[in-house]
Amino acid sequence: MTEWQIKIMNNSDGIEFWHLKRKLHQETEFLRLSPEEKKETPEDEIKRIQSSVLERRLMLAVYLKNEIIGYLLAQANIDHTFISHVTVGILQEYTGIGIGKSLIKEMESWACSCKFTRIKLEVMTHNIPALQLYKQLGYQIIDKKSYLLYESEKMVQGYVLEKKLLY
Repeated sequence: MTEWQIKIMNNSDGIEFWHLKRKLHQETEFLRLSPEEKKETPEDEIKRIQSSVLERRLMLAVYLKNEIIGYLLAQANIDHTFISHVTVGILQEYTGIGIGKSLIKEMESWACSCKFTRIKLEVMTHNIPALQLYKQLGYQIIDKKSYLLYESEKMVQGYVLEKKLLY
């Protein structure tokens, strides 16, 4: 039995989610925009959570005891036919124990229930653990992109991956 659990975010998660994103940006280089660049406030996160159902957005939090240790955001495209954007963040000390895999499987289940046809996501080429996980779960590389990381003004390469859904 796992000590952590995944749940859909609600308004009460907003402030802690905001703090988690700040922690993640201090310990990882795999997130493209920093909180300062996005200029988000805890109130912005609460509003995002409140609007998630209307905007066909999935927001999952991973809890260990009473602390959020990871999250997944999945956003539908404009005509709500597929997931066009996915962000996953897990505190470093909790990576490699199946949380990412569980988050992706939960997202895929939600996507099928919404009758989405596919999931499209992007991952930096040097994020080997994430690439291995996505490939293991059936995602295919369909394109390569370059990104400018504004904080460091560094160019990085990323892959666009896709998985077709059967429901």
